[in-house]
Amino acid sequence: MLKDEFERIWEQLTQKRPHVNNRLEQVRIQNIRGIVDISIRFPYPVSVLAGPNACGKTTVLHALGCLYINKLGRSFTPAKLFPDFKTKNPDIPHDSGGNNQISYLYYSNKVPSEMLWKRNADKWNKSYFGRKGVNQPERIVYLRNLSQLSSPAEIISLQKMGQEQINCDEIPPQLITLAHQILPHHYARLYLLSHKAKDLLFAERDDADHPSYSEFHMSAGERAILRLSRDISTLHDALILIDEIEAGLHPYTQQVLMLELQRLALRQDLQIIVTSHSPFILESVPSEGRIFLERSDNGVTVTPPYRDFVQRALYHQYLDLLSVVCEDDISEELVRGVVEILSPKLDLRQSIIQVGRDTGKDEFNHYIRALAKFNRLDQFIFVLDGDSRDYKDQLEKTAKTERCSLMILVLPGEYSPERYIITTLNQYSSEYAEHFGCSSHDFRKIVSDFIQLYEKSTGKERDIAKEILHSISLEIKTDEGRIARTVGRVETSRIGSDMEIFSRGLEEFILLWRS
Repeated sequence: MLKDEFERIWEQLTQKRPHVNNRLEQVRIQNIRGIVDISIRFPYPVSVLAGPNACGKTTVLHALGCLYINKLGRSFTPAKLFPDFKTKNPDIPHDSGGNNQISYLYYSNKVPSEMLWKRNADKWNKSYFGRKGVNQPERIVYLRNLSQLSSPAEIISLQKMGQEQINCDEIPPQLITLAHQILPHHYARLYLLSHKAKDLLFAERDDADHPSYSEFHMSAGERAILRLSRDISTLHDALILIDEIEAGLHPYTQQVLMLELQRLALRQDLQIIVTSHSPFILESVPSEGRIFLERSDNGVTVTPPYRDFVQRALYHQYLDLLSVVCEDDISEELVRGVVEILSPKLDLRQSIIQVGRDTGKDEFNHYIRALAKFNRLDQFIFVLDGDSRDYKDQLEKTAKTERCSLMILVLPGEYSPERYIITTLNQYSSEYAEHFGCSSHDFRKIVSDFIQLYEKSTGKERDIAKEILHSISLEIKTDEGRIARTVGRVETSRIGSDMEIFSRGLEEFILLWRS
């Protein structure tokens, strides 16, 4: 159910984006908090900044808040959000400024513009890249860290004051509409008890078991959602920046929150950017809204939000593995050779791709039905031998019956993988001789002699090809698996070869799975 809702809102937001008046398009940050130089685009109205601890998510979020003059409350500037510690005593450690810069590309009233914050010595200055008569854009900016809301312990003084200095204001119902969409409770009324800069929520519920209670008795998730709902429910054309949005929330509630935020963004022309460590939050926006940061020896970089990158960074292990199912041992080794070439190209650890074989293509139909039943079909790639290509349509029909898409490939040729290997060895014998420690002349003779020896044999083509390959392996003192794996590697690297074309199909499926 949620999947359909997400896909619907993704399409609606994508279609509306070019027509909004104001949007932040790109930011570039240089020499701030360990970020040497990074550029980040925001092609979708609701973006998630994800990554491990200390990768710069909050730094990016704070930098974004400095673009606009805030129409609602105090404005944020680099001097306030990235302050230095200074001292008159030279013997005490202190911060020393560098060439700090934050530049923006944004649309104001649908007109593209640029702005730069740059620190010279101890002072931050704005510029507009030489354009005259340009002012800093204005917009409502909301910047909040949900994990650092004022805790009841910090506002315990409200209790001690009794009623003499406490203001009590009822929060209008429209300000808690968002909370009603997310939380399982229904609130009859919500009050804000306040004194000076401190405040306390007080709820009245329709539930007889919990008629009324203060923020002291709310869960962390309930408090976060109520305060967020109160703050942003009626904002229009605003930039919403939320740090650690998943704080205190169940995974399902995280997804519901992200769905409702995107609906709010659609209705009220909001641009929302959040940070998170949660894969549930990350998967709640389309791929163009996922921004994954990673810190390396070269600084902070933006990396593709592939599932293996995300899981490695967030969990230090791979939770999902991609399985490639082949018909037999020879096709398995051919595919292993292909994967050995693709892995470094895609920055992919081979351990997350499990290449295996089954008892044959006849079992593939059963697997497709079973995997579809448990929503696991998207983690499997099926590979048919060349002489089984006519079976491909039947398998795709089975998947369609289960209302699933199928990742399926066919090995090169219209014959068995053994025949493909033998033909390839014969065609490029001089090249393969080096791989198996033979002279070019000897290897060519070995391959051609066995082909001629079995040329007039009767029996199934596949069985004859198996015998030829087995005989070649005995003669050059290796096993058929190594020969198959070598052919897979070499032919994948040969531009324009049938195996190189097959590898492109496998690469596309790997990228689809990662995304």
